[in-house]
Amino acid sequence: DIEQQLIEDSFDSIGVVQEIAKLCCQLAGVNETVNKKVVLTKSHLDSALKRKADEYGVRHIRNFEAFVDINRKTSNQSGKPSLAFPYYFIKLLLSHKFDEIEKGLSRATLLEEIRKIHHRPEDVRSGDLGAFLHNISQHQISKKIQPPFVDYDRGGKILKVIDSSMYFFLKNCNREEILSDIPNPLQDI
Repeated sequence: DIEQQLIEDSFDSIGVVQEIAKLCCQLAGVNETVNKKVVLTKSHLDSALKRKADEYGVRHIRNFEAFVDINRKTSNQSGKPSLAFPYYFIKLLLSHKFDEIEKGLSRATLLEEIRKIHHRPEDVRSGDLGAFLHNISQHQISKKIQPPFVDYDRGGKILKVIDSSMYFFLKNCNREEILSDIPNPLQDI
C-alpha cells in the first residue's frame, strides 16, 4: 500500500528508499527476517518519513547556517552593507513552492523572487546575482559544505538542488520553522 509513495518521496535515491524501508520495518517491529507476512502501513511510512527528515535536518540546517554566514563588510563603492545573497537564497529555498524548486529555478525567477523578499530590492541587480550564482559551488566549498546541495548550470541558467536528501528534507520538514531559526546576518547592521 505504501510502495508508490515510498518511491516518490525518495527522489530517485535508492539509498533513501532503503533507509525509509528499514525504518518502516523497525516501526512495525521487524528487526530481522521473519517467516510471516508483515504489512507496512501508511502510519509506519509517515513516522519513518518524519524521523528521516529529522535526521537529515541536522546536516542540512547546519549547512544552511554555514551558507548564510557572510562577512559584514560594506562595498567600497556605495558604503552600503552587503546584499546578503546567501541569506536570501536560503530564505527563498525555505519559502518557495516545492514543485518549482524540484524543477529547478531559472536565473530570472531567482532574480524576481529575491527582489520580492530583499531588504533593498532596488539594489538587487542581475549582474550581482549572476556573480553569486557563478560562484555558488565555490561558496559551498569555502563554507565546508560537503556534499554541496545546489549547483548552477551557466548554459541553461538554472539552479538545481543536486542532493536528493535535500529534496526529501525540504518536502518533509517544517520549512517555516527552520526559516525562523536561520540567523539573519543583516540584523546587527
